[in-house]
Amino acid sequence: MVERQLTTTPPTPLLVIDLDGTYLKGNSLHLLARCALVDSLLHLRLGSFARIGAALVARRCGLLSHIEMKNRILAATAPTPSLRRRFERRAKEMISAEAAGIVDHYRGKGYSVLLATAASAIYVPWIWSGEWIATPPLSSEECRGEEKKRQALDYAHRNNMIIRVAMTDHSDDLPLLTIPTLTHRYLLNPSADSAALIRAAGIDTEIVAS
Repeated sequence: MVERQLTTTPPTPLLVIDLDGTYLKGNSLHLLARCALVDSLLHLRLGSFARIGAALVARRCGLLSHIEMKNRILAATAPTPSLRRRFERRAKEMISAEAAGIVDHYRGKGYSVLLATAASAIYVPWIWSGEWIATPPLSSEECRGEEKKRQALDYAHRNNMIIRVAMTDHSDDLPLLTIPTLTHRYLLNPSADSAALIRAAGIDTEIVAS
């Protein structure tokens, strides 16, 4: 009898990168709000302008949670071609050269890249042309913390990948940084509090400053 040897394709290494504060030097929701305010004024959509402004003020005054503010801004924003062009132009100016350089380095080594963000899926494709996971439109549950980790692992499993590199700026991604298959963990310009919390969890990272 001739035994057949089963061959399996080795999993592709995967880099998972955060968006706000990591790939972008800033907050994408705040950028969207600013662009939407300008766009609504230019097109005389004064109701949209008022609703977006009211959500920002209410959040500043502590009257809304972050997710409530986000959903009110998204509901009031008309995704017009002019808004998308304005947003894309500004977002390109906010891309971190350090983060983009690390991504290019690993892509050159054959890694796949997954953007994993709590930002809304409505505008993530305006920023990122590759694979991504994000918060569904107007959802009450963000792709953050344990949920982001779960979705990233699910994506890797479905695509025969193994998560080897994680990049973030914030301790919100502590669950992602605990994935045991990781070989490199990058912290880009973390706050002192985030860096301290991650150190306290016993996780070694490479801090990248711009």
